[in-house]
Amino acid sequence: MDKNSNKVNKDNNEINESTKSSNIETSSASDFERKEFSENSSVEAPGNMNPLEHGQDKNLEKIGELELQLKKSLADYQNLKREMDKRLDFETSLLRTDLVRQVINVADDIDMAVDRVTDEKGWRDGILQILEKFRSVITNLGAEIIECKKGDKFDANVHEAIGTLNEGKDGHIARVIQSGYKIGDIIIRPTRVIVSKANSTKK
Repeated sequence: MDKNSNKVNKDNNEINESTKSSNIETSSASDFERKEFSENSSVEAPGNMNPLEHGQDKNLEKIGELELQLKKSLADYQNLKREMDKRLDFETSLLRTDLVRQVINVADDIDMAVDRVTDEKGWRDGILQILEKFRSVITNLGAEIIECKKGDKFDANVHEAIGTLNEGKDGHIARVIQSGYKIGDIIIRPTRVIVSKANSTKK
């Protein structure tokens, strides 16, 4: 009986060892399969995108569109501002030009009156002082006298011929009748002159 018991125990031990070995192999195989599945599942399929990355791309696209809209709006504002500044400068120039023209007309009337006033009571000097004040106002408004003198070449851009004389050099100024004024490149009034004209009559 002891021999039989020992044999049974030996057989049971062999079975247990075999079972343990099988369990170890099964466990190892299961671990390997789980690891392989985990690795495969972590790899994204081609063409698929992470939802977080997709959302970030959308936000960047919206930010880019907003930046473009902001730049366009800023450019439109700057263009409008330049146009408004130009228009304001133009309108201011027109107002200044009209005012200067009116003051010049008054100064011309005073200048003509000076030639008719005798100096018996000192009125002439007083009128001349008033005339100088008007001319100072004209200068302060940004206007200046167009430089012109006898012998200068006639220039239709800044001169107005009101007569001719058969003396002096042809096409040149014989006399300055009335001063002209300008503001920058704008001619308020051309200088009124008499132009020399050579006598073309053949004897």
